[in-house]
Amino acid sequence: MNSTSYRSILKITLPLVVVHLSAYLMMSIDRIILSTVDINMMNSVAMSMSIINIFINFFTNIIEKNSIFTSQYYGDKQYTKVSTCVWQMVFFSFLLIPLSLAVSFFADKLNIIPDYLCAYGIPYQRIIFSFAFTFFLYEALTTFFIAQEKTYILSLSIIIGCVVNIILSIVLIKVFNLGTIGSAYGTILGLLAEILFLGYLFLNKSNNDIFKTRTISYDFFLLKKIFKLGLPTGLVSSLTQVNWIFILYLINEISNEQLTIYNLFLTAYLFFSFISYAVLQSVASMGAKLVAVNNLSEIKNLLKKMMVIIFTFLFCVSILIFSFKETIIEGIINIAPNTRSYSDIIEFCLYIMVLWQPLEFMHKMLQGICLAGGDTKFVSTVNALVFIVFNLTSILTLKYTGLLTSIRPIMYIFTIDAIGLFIVFYLRYKSLKWYKKII
Repeated sequence: MNSTSYRSILKITLPLVVVHLSAYLMMSIDRIILSTVDINMMNSVAMSMSIINIFINFFTNIIEKNSIFTSQYYGDKQYTKVSTCVWQMVFFSFLLIPLSLAVSFFADKLNIIPDYLCAYGIPYQRIIFSFAFTFFLYEALTTFFIAQEKTYILSLSIIIGCVVNIILSIVLIKVFNLGTIGSAYGTILGLLAEILFLGYLFLNKSNNDIFKTRTISYDFFLLKKIFKLGLPTGLVSSLTQVNWIFILYLINEISNEQLTIYNLFLTAYLFFSFISYAVLQSVASMGAKLVAVNNLSEIKNLLKKMMVIIFTFLFCVSILIFSFKETIIEGIINIAPNTRSYSDIIEFCLYIMVLWQPLEFMHKMLQGICLAGGDTKFVSTVNALVFIVFNLTSILTLKYTGLLTSIRPIMYIFTIDAIGLFIVFYLRYKSLKWYKKII
């Protein structure tokens, strides 16, 4: 059950990669369709999501940590407790509805949308906030399948959600001319399709026989434990989102061309970041089951094999980048012709990305191991100090000393971040202070 073979690792990790990348794609579908109607609609949705993500990321990060509990209970063969954990997060999702509606009511004040985009952005924001519980419900149900390493089911759910979202978004935006309102409903209905699919499987007879999933059980003490475990990462996730918005504002003051380059590389960063987060989630889930049975030697084996997989993947990516460097640079310039005079910065960013990738994956993998033992406070504290305090302080220092005239120093800062995080989490892993059973 707790195998750490290459096959087992890939079996849980690859579907999670698909899930995370597809989830990002699902949130981008409406923007692509809106861009064919009115570019202002697309920009209003993009800016609205910056604020929406601060709210949604906070609670999804809390709910997501339920997978540590479900994985440890599953590893310990306390199967009824697995479904009890999921039910607590379902209750928590519904309890957040009044807060979501309140935030929706004040959407006209809680935004960074320019006045000329408000007519498009505010209605979109109100709808997404009103139905924010769908994001939380989906996350709650995923923790049940992650614990059993049935991540292929999550991939299927995302495919269903994307198909529903694409069809409805096209119909509502193109046929009924509902604009950003149609986009919002397309997104929510896509999520509801995913929830119905996972909910049906969660409650089916075979799962009920093993996990008693149809037995609705309320455990305030367990809910409190899960909330307490996830709260630190939720806070850091939201603060990091604010940090990203502020950095974009500062880069915009450098030049529009460099902001374009930064946004293009940010898209690439997000691609690899979603993959690395899937690695973190995979390691955390597999590690939690091994912690539950006190199998430290297999945890070490898991890390070694995951490291081999990561470096094989990144070696192939790096070879492709170096082999097609000129093609990539020319492609970026073709997308944004105004960046042609900044080809040296584009090339610099490519080299930085090759250096940053292995560091990013390694520290995410080590974070996953720490989370497997419920070491969320340490993980969150370190991430907050690096991403919020160090990043912000360094960039503001450059700004107010007049040295922030290029995105080069910002890229250097991000690389230093990755180095620091790898060293800190490696030392934490070696100390074994994270190694504890929390159930």
